[in-house]
Amino acid sequence: MSRNKNNRKQEACLTRNIRGFQLPSCFELFEKRYFVLSEGRLPDRYLLWLFKEHLQNGSYIRYTLYGKALIVGKGAEASKAYLYAGLSFHPYNGTTKVFIQDIVTGLRGKHIGTFIMNTFIDFLRRWDSFFFVKEIEGELSLVDKYELENRERRNTFYRKFGFSFKEKDDSRYIAATLNQLHTREMEGIKILSWEGAHKLLAKALRNEM
Repeated sequence: MSRNKNNRKQEACLTRNIRGFQLPSCFELFEKRYFVLSEGRLPDRYLLWLFKEHLQNGSYIRYTLYGKALIVGKGAEASKAYLYAGLSFHPYNGTTKVFIQDIVTGLRGKHIGTFIMNTFIDFLRRWDSFFFVKEIEGELSLVDKYELENRERRNTFYRKFGFSFKEKDDSRYIAATLNQLHTREMEGIKILSWEGAHKLLAKALRNEM
């Protein structure tokens, strides 16, 4: 390993230790909000989501991206979507292992899963100089494991972001390095400003949607 990488790991370890001692046992390191308009297959079916992204320092560092629908189009259903991930530090080499604990992408066909994964990957890249991410792993739900069509759709979704499946293709354990991950173009998704979301809400209240 090069001297630069060793220095980077030492610096990351030292920075985390210093900041860790200054933080209380439960503390939000940052918080960010997103207004996301998610379009469906029909023009009158869409969801306006409010997502909250934050990093919390407790017994361990935890990343959370949680969203719920604020309003719905005609005939659409309310829903929620989220991704939780734990970050564990290696005490000797300064690297961080990321484990996706739970992920729910909401209604199918709303493209919200792409937004969630893109946001999570962007977060890892932004904070990599602090955490020095070594590997990202995850354990997927058993729900889609036994139906061949659902399993193939699920596996294709994660592979498109750069994840590989451990053991067999029907395994629910995924893994990737940060260099292997990449974001995807978000079709059917619009990130709105607060002003844009406010106008959309006002229009909905006037029953003009």
